[in-house]
Amino acid sequence: IFLYKLDYKGFNGEVIISSSDNSFDSSSHKFNSILKTDKSFKIKILLNEPRNKINQHEVSTGIINVVNLKNNKIIGSVPIKVINSSVQGPDNDNVEGSSHH
Repeated sequence: IFLYKLDYKGFNGEVIISSSDNSFDSSSHKFNSILKTDKSFKIKILLNEPRNKINQHEVSTGIINVVNLKNNKIIGSVPIKVINSSVQGPDNDNVEGSSHH
């Protein structure tokens, strides 16, 4: 019986989520054990971004939600923003070699 699921949305390319936690099923992104508030769990996220996005400042943005499958409520969220720091954008105004037009 699965208790929690990692649900993601908003990313441009393929998303692969894995975990060293034995209770995590990587194909369904579900945990079959209780996530205790005083414990942590590790996940690894692999984003396979489209080639036409990697030369932009903002490569991808998305969110990973931790969903309680008992009531389908989101109990935690991890927002993710991937930027190419060598391309000027609002996050890195002082990139060497960048110029304002």
